[in-house]
Amino acid sequence: MIFEQENLSMQLLDVMYFDESGLVVRTKERPSCALSLRIEGDTEIVLKNHTAVRLGTHDLAFFPEELGYVRRAKRDRMIVFHFTVQGHEGREIEVLHHFRYDMMLPLFEEALCVWQERAPGYRYRAAALLYRIFAEIRSGMDAGKQKISSAVAEALEKIAGRYRDPALTVAGLAAEAHMSETYFRRLFQKDLGISPKQYLDVLRMERAKELLNAGYDTVSAVAEKVGFRDSKNFATAFKKTFGYPPSKQHYEL
Repeated sequence: MIFEQENLSMQLLDVMYFDESGLVVRTKERPSCALSLRIEGDTEIVLKNHTAVRLGTHDLAFFPEELGYVRRAKRDRMIVFHFTVQGHEGREIEVLHHFRYDMMLPLFEEALCVWQERAPGYRYRAAALLYRIFAEIRSGMDAGKQKISSAVAEALEKIAGRYRDPALTVAGLAAEAHMSETYFRRLFQKDLGISPKQYLDVLRMERAKELLNAGYDTVSAVAEKVGFRDSKNFATAFKKTFGYPPSKQHYEL
């Protein structure tokens, strides 16, 4: 699902407003995606394989590129972003029915206003709003998932702030949480589906990739910045994680 992804790179093409009733429109395959928010809607999207997707008032819909369809709109009042995207390979319409419409509508309206006014820098401001919309959707999806325990939430904050410290250990985190290490590991695994050691290792490796991509630090300096006392151990751990040595890391979207 596109709304669950974190590494999308989008280029905004336009923001448009539609207010239509009683029409049938055939949309050809196009090299761009669309994200639409229906202020009012009673619409049927019919795909080439005759599958029908219903879109109603306050629905949010993502249309992938190269998708041809027929839009049968009894009523369609909506704001639409058109953009290209890298990092997503889905080819299906994705519809959200449950989200904070009262929060989402002002973002779409602001983007439309910015685009129509075309003041200097309008493309940047409208694109920033598109990214914010995706961020708010992603945040809302996470908030709807199972809540983690306060002890694990506190441990995550500590890990985020202290992962650079090579002395940071699972045993130490458990002690600070006033738990046995065994119980702490079990609780962490239950809430996040991953052990605290694995979580810390993944965080350190992802931060290492970011630092290497930036290109300001040597491998030894990066190793120190992500909590390794020895650059050789860091190189071994990095290669085990990604399949290549840190010296071969290059920028990735």
